[in-house]
Formats: sequence, structure tokens, C-alpha cells
Amino acid sequence: MKAKQAILLFATVLSMISCKPDYVKPKPPKSGDDDKKENVTFAFSAATSKYASLKEAVTISVDNAGKATVNIDWGDGNKDTGSGSEFTHRYTSAGKYTVKASFAGGKEEWEIEIGSLLALDEAVKDLYNTPGKVWVMAHRSHTTDRTIPENSTAAVRAAIQAGADVIETDTHRTKDGKIVISHDESINNHTNGTGKIPNLTLQEIQRYKLTDRNGSETQYAMPTLEEFLMEARGKVYVNLDYSPRTASTKEVLKVVESLGMVQQVFMFCKDASFVKDVFKNNPEANAYVASEDYASLLEGSKHYFLQVGWNSSQTQKSECVVRCRTAYGKGVLCSVNLLHVNHDYIPEYKIDDSQLTSLFDLYPECQMIQTDCPAELNSILKKQGKK
Repeated sequence: MKAKQAILLFATVLSMISCKPDYVKPKPPKSGDDDKKENVTFAFSAATSKYASLKEAVTISVDNAGKATVNIDWGDGNKDTGSGSEFTHRYTSAGKYTVKASFAGGKEEWEIEIGSLLALDEAVKDLYNTPGKVWVMAHRSHTTDRTIPENSTAAVRAAIQAGADVIETDTHRTKDGKIVISHDESINNHTNGTGKIPNLTLQEIQRYKLTDRNGSETQYAMPTLEEFLMEARGKVYVNLDYSPRTASTKEVLKVVESLGMVQQVFMFCKDASFVKDVFKNNPEANAYVASEDYASLLEGSKHYFLQVGWNSSQTQKSECVVRCRTAYGKGVLCSVNLLHVNHDYIPEYKIDDSQLTSLFDLYPECQMIQTDCPAELNSILKKQGKK
């Protein structure tokens, strides 16, 4: 009988398995011959998603009490060898890879897909280190095409085509525990049906069709969070606004984690209590706020966004202006809403150059703008050298 061998555990650092302190690891699959195998097990922690973002840290953790030599082949030409307890790699090219781990008497391999979108940690860090560069965030996935229903999979595709860097959306929980995408808790304003999402099952909700922004019925049904995120995966970052709304933070994060998208999603929180709830459920999740509660973001080493709304009455001494300036000095980026829904004197589907000039005069540190017309905003930002 062979001596006790090392146990390999493959994990994506930022996945639901490797980073939640309250997570209970799944029981390893039985070998069917425990006496002969002496409980040697291999577990791929990203088995659900088999997905990671570009330059996201991918780690193989090793229970290696016997200090056996472990050989790791990451599948992209890079290899690691050693008797340590952890091996980490960041893929620099998108694609599908076969990862192989082996040691004397044992081996395992897994498939993993690396998306073309840069891991959020890396992307936001790069943004902070590039003053003047501005991301465009599409409000409810809006573009100026009003025939596309907001917060739909079609809207995601249109916003990506319009050049959005981030898509803003909202989540709610159905009666049967499914997470769907909708700004309103009621389906009355955006479908041809009636009722509140928490009182309806997913099947009941998806019997109805979404209406476009002219009020006309479309062919689309309200998407689940999973369907929405899969449309965006590897293409655009997603801002889950005021999460969790009628769904719990844990429920929302469970979907994000299952798709391997922790490094593609922001959790927008209305106050510090929500930020803390996000970090409690997953310390590697990404959160930001729209109030003075930005101090709650500074506990980790990441860069985050503080969001404010622009209006023409603000001055250099306005509380929100001073707050963004102070937060930026502490490593927190500034995000500004340029939305009709906040101030009805701002055109909903137009960009006014004078308003944008005023915005940057007040918020020179602004590096993300939320808008209903991403293509038009992108065009102006490119002319100004901010893209």
C-alpha cells in the first residue's frame, strides 16, 4: 500500500468556493476503493463555471503534508513545480485551456475557459492609474433605440454594440426563488402583464412579454439574472444596482459566482450596511456606494467607485463634490450619473456638451459616467481624448 499522498484542490481565488469564509467545501467524490486509494482526492473548485476573466488569479491549493513534488501544467505553455501548498497563475490570453496537476502516484486535469474581458480588479486599477480615462455605463442597458426593451438581453447586445464599458441593471426575486432582471418590483410598467415580482413565479412572469420604451409589446420575456449575465459574460462589466433589492445578497452572489463572474460584476450598494453584507458573503466581490459611506469600501486593498449625480446647481463647495475629491485621494474612483431620471432638465436620450463640460469642471476625477445614450457619450469622450 502506498504512503499517504498529497491532496490537490484546484480553485479560482475569486470564486464562490475559494473566498467565502462560511463556505463548506463539497465532499470529495468517493473513489470506490478507499483502502487502495487511501482517500486521495482531486477537486476542481470551478467545476460549475469552468470560467475566469483575463488576468484573474487562478490558484491550485495543495494539501501537501508529505512535501511531495507537484507539477502543474497550466495549458498555455507555463508550468510550475514545487512542494508548496499553493500555485497561482494569471492567463494573459483568452481561450480554453486544459490544466494538469500531477505528483508521484496521482494526477488530474480540468478544462477552464478564460474570457477576453480583463478581470475587474486589474481593470479598475488600470483605470485609477490612467487619470482622464472615462468608462461609459449604460443605464438599464439603454441606448437611443427606444424599440428595445430596457434590461433585456437584446438591450445588453445593443449597449455592447454602442460601446458601453459597463451595463447597469437591477435584480428582484420571484415567488419561487428565481432572480430576475427588472428595475421595478412590479411588472406593470415594462410588460403586458400585471403583478409584483415577489408574488409571481418565474413561469408566470415569463408568460408575459416585455414592452419597449414606446410602450409597444416585444417578443422578449423578462430575463433571469443568469440569462442576462451570460449575454454579457466576457464582453462588458455589469453593475447590479442597489443589490439585493427583493433578493438577498447571498442569492445574487450565488448566481454571479456560479458563472465565474465575480471579476466582472459590481454590486452597487445604497449604504454601508449593504457593502458589509456583500463583503461578508464574498470578500472578493466588488462593491461601491452613492453616499458618504465610502469609508466602508476602504477596508480592503481594492479600488472602488463612489457614485454621485450631477446637476447644474452644484459648486466646488457642494458636499458631493468635496466628498468625491476626498475619496479619490484615498483610492476611490468617482462615478457620475448624467440621467434624466435624476433631474428632468437633463435630456433622456441626448447628450448636451455644455452639461458634460460642467460635469468635468466639478468632477475632474470622474472616470465613469452613467447615461441613457452610450454611443453618443462615447463619441464625445473620444473627441476629448478620454477614451
